[in-house]
Amino acid sequence: MKKFWMTLAAAAVATTGIAAHADETGYAPPVENHAAHPSSAAVARKAMRKADRKLSSAVRKAIVKGGNVDTAHLTVLARDGKVTLTGTVPEEGQIALATQRAQGVSGVTDVTSRLTVGSPGH
Repeated sequence: MKKFWMTLAAAAVATTGIAAHADETGYAPPVENHAAHPSSAAVARKAMRKADRKLSSAVRKAIVKGGNVDTAHLTVLARDGKVTLTGTVPEEGQIALATQRAQGVSGVTDVTSRLTVGSPGH
């Protein structure tokens, strides 16, 4: 048991000496588990995706709020102010209504409609 405590004490002294040397030299061992700091480009991309989701949501709300457009099979995608409407609606007139309402949303710079007339399940 005495040998164990002597070995432990020797290890503690050796470790303290190494730590003191590291402090004197300014050396810090590499840390591999650092939390990555996002680059400014990554932060900008994240902000852009958030803005695109917000615009997409605002366009969808405008289309729904206006009524007379079946949005069950309608998808709104937004990127940099450009909105694309995809999916199907039951009547031709709903394509024009959805497009017009999308164009009226603040922040929308362009609308591409890829909507088609179709019945549910087809």
